[in-house]
Amino acid sequence: MNFIFTLREVELQDASRIGEEAASLGEILKFGAPVLTTFIIPAASYAEYLNLPSVKAILSESNLSDPEELKRQLLAISLPPIFERSLRASYRTLSGPQDTFVAIRAKTNSQKALGEEEVVEAVKKLWIEHLTQLWVFKENFSQNPLPLLVQQIEWSERGGKLFTSDPFNSDFATVVVEVEHKDGKERIFLEKGTTRLQKRIVTGAVEEEAPLEFVTSLSSWATKIERLLNHPQELGWSAYRKDFSFSSIRPLYLLRKTPATAKLWVQIHHKDEVIPSEAAGLIVPDASNATFLAREFPTKPVLLALNTVNANELAIVREAKHREKQNNLHLILPPVRTVDGLAGLKRALAGEGLPRGSQLKYYFRISFPANAVLISRFLEVGIDGAVFDTKNLIRGFLGTEETVTADDSLLWAINEVQRSCKDAGVNLLYLADPIQEELLAYLLKGGLTHFIVDVSKKKDLLTILAALEERIWKESAHV
Repeated sequence: MNFIFTLREVELQDASRIGEEAASLGEILKFGAPVLTTFIIPAASYAEYLNLPSVKAILSESNLSDPEELKRQLLAISLPPIFERSLRASYRTLSGPQDTFVAIRAKTNSQKALGEEEVVEAVKKLWIEHLTQLWVFKENFSQNPLPLLVQQIEWSERGGKLFTSDPFNSDFATVVVEVEHKDGKERIFLEKGTTRLQKRIVTGAVEEEAPLEFVTSLSSWATKIERLLNHPQELGWSAYRKDFSFSSIRPLYLLRKTPATAKLWVQIHHKDEVIPSEAAGLIVPDASNATFLAREFPTKPVLLALNTVNANELAIVREAKHREKQNNLHLILPPVRTVDGLAGLKRALAGEGLPRGSQLKYYFRISFPANAVLISRFLEVGIDGAVFDTKNLIRGFLGTEETVTADDSLLWAINEVQRSCKDAGVNLLYLADPIQEELLAYLLKGGLTHFIVDVSKKKDLLTILAALEERIWKESAHV
């Protein structure tokens, strides 16, 4: 059994056993692209670790309830001896007699290590973090393998990303080179297949702009890699002087540039607030107000946003549904982290006399990163609509309470959720809190049309959406 692979030994067809990123890096390396020195720990090595009797015994303990205790017990177990020897040998081959820093990566997690001992511990920690997550979410350990990349860290003068197509404007004819600086960032937009500079956007402090000759050399790989992998890609790169290497790669999902007509949903906190006639629907946090507004506006859907399963609120809804036949009143479910949690919540509501059906729709709140990552599995449980909760997702992805612009993780979540909801025929509502103009433009171009805003800010949002729609229509007329 081969416990370790080099990049030169793998290609796209090996993705199932080494992971998509490793397979793509191996493919572009064989094609001639410069890639950092890397070796791969495949899914089979993860399975070997998982099948250790001591690991199996811990994971099967029925009385274990603390994830930190699970980690502590697993950390005390050594890796399989044959695999560990192979790991140490591969590291030594990569580094030579002198220890060198490496990054051990798995999806979005990474560990930095120097020397054989640290590499062994880093591999173990990444697997243990993965197993703990699966344990918390009650996922199957063997059906969710975690292959790893071990990559040499080279000293570099600059680094950044190469977008083989432009994700910021959904433009397949443009390449974007992003250059990171200590206190700022450059984005250089070039016409694909040429060296023609379209624009350079600088944010923050940039000491010295990246030379155009270097940028065009880097961007020249965009068309080649897209053709090779048959899809736009986002690549991480680092450079010393004129030499650069790619370190990471992942598919880049661009939203189609299509004009859309936005529909406004408003959040109402008091029943005496003025309801705008253009509102497509109402979001209400209180059951009494929700039933009142459903009665007053029978042609508009009214969604009661539940924060918990509150017996008193459910009794009010049950009364309105059963006695008054308020068929325009529906539920936004309380936030849940797991697929099992959503299934359990649906059972609880059915037990309260409020089952999902043609007269009562369930809207799923996408508030946690796990909701976006596992969106297809949540959809399989059965929902009628979804609410994309931007503010809470930013907190989850970035670990901050501050208002920040959308980063790659949020854009990925938006694309993944939007695609999955469209495939499932589920209506997606976007909670525009905070209101960010460029993000709204991105969503409109992708065909998202339903936006939620507080009724006090509806004028601001309508003004922005109207301007954006006009801009998108003009752009689409020239495509």
